[in-house]
Amino acid sequence: MIALGDVIEATVSSLFPAAPSPETLTQFTETVMELLDHASIVLGTRDLPGGDVLRHCMAQVTTILSHLQAVSGLSRAEQLSVSLVEQYEAGRILGTRLHELPQQEHDSGHDPTQRVKADTVASENTTEG
Repeated sequence: MIALGDVIEATVSSLFPAAPSPETLTQFTETVMELLDHASIVLGTRDLPGGDVLRHCMAQVTTILSHLQAVSGLSRAEQLSVSLVEQYEAGRILGTRLHELPQQEHDSGHDPTQRVKADTVASENTTEG
């Protein structure tokens, strides 16, 4: 049974080399469980052996997919965390530049945020290129 678990894990890993989206994982899980359930019904109605192996397969698939779902959730959380830090830094830079604008620019009737945004985009493009 251990070898069977290894085969199942290798198969799932080959299907999903990277963590899939939650929607993809849910759809895959539903499909696999329907197929295993159908196999279980066929074994039961024909009084064939193999029910214990099938239950082991279902348990292994469920465990492996749960692990894959956890890895996917961690990956998405990390991506969101990076995005949040980037947005925070951009806001901090905009706030600092807006604060540093000369008072006369505030009094002239121009919208200083437009200049700050343009300056920020220009400086980001220069550092990236």
